[in-house]
Amino acid sequence: MNDTAPPLRERDRSSVIMGLILATLILGGGCAILVGSQAEYYENRADAREALVRKGGTLPDVTGLTWAEAVERLQGSGYWLLNRTEVTIADESRFVTRQDPVAGSRVPYSTRITLITDT
Repeated sequence: MNDTAPPLRERDRSSVIMGLILATLILGGGCAILVGSQAEYYENRADAREALVRKGGTLPDVTGLTWAEAVERLQGSGYWLLNRTEVTIADESRFVTRQDPVAGSRVPYSTRITLITDT
C-alpha cells in the first residue's frame, strides 16, 4: 500500500497558492484595521478626557472636613491636582479651614487646589 499522497496537479497547486495569498491578505488587512481602530479608540478617549478636564465643574465646599475627607470628596468630584507640599500623615486628620479656589467656583478639573488646615 502506498502511504504517500498523490502529487498535486498544476491546477490544484495554483488554487492552494491563491488561497494562501488570499488568506494572508485578509488576515493582514484585518490586523491593519484592528490597529487603526485601536489607535482611533485611544485618540478619541484622550480627546474626551481632555474635553472633560477643560469642562470642569463646581468646586465643592470641603471646609470643616478633615484633610483626608476633603481630598476624598474633591477626587470624587473629579478634581485630582492638589497642592500636597509638606503634608504629613498627622496633617491628614486636621480640619480644612480654607480652600483655594473657594467653594462654588466653576473651575476646570485640571485646576490645582490648595487646602489649608488648622495648625
